[in-house]
Amino acid sequence: MKERLQFCISMLDQITLGDAEPKFIDMQNIVHMDEKWFYMTKKKRKYYLLPEEDDPTRTVQNKNNIGKVMLLTVVASPRRDAQGL
Repeated sequence: MKERLQFCISMLDQITLGDAEPKFIDMQNIVHMDEKWFYMTKKKRKYYLLPEEDDPTRTVQNKNNIGKVMLLTVVASPRRDAQGL
């Protein structure tokens, strides 16, 4: 929590700190990256099936050895050259 607060404070524009309403720096050249881990399935899962539906097949061989998948996301502003392209 302390590190997040320090990051937020570092994003304030140093020139406007003396003003009544300080402003954040222009973040056009900053790229935000985050990674999340997800399990491929859960140990217990409820299925509501119609009578004519087959039971779903699970590809996990052992419930204590469930694979993980990483999702990497990146958010950035588009880059423009001198012609605006």
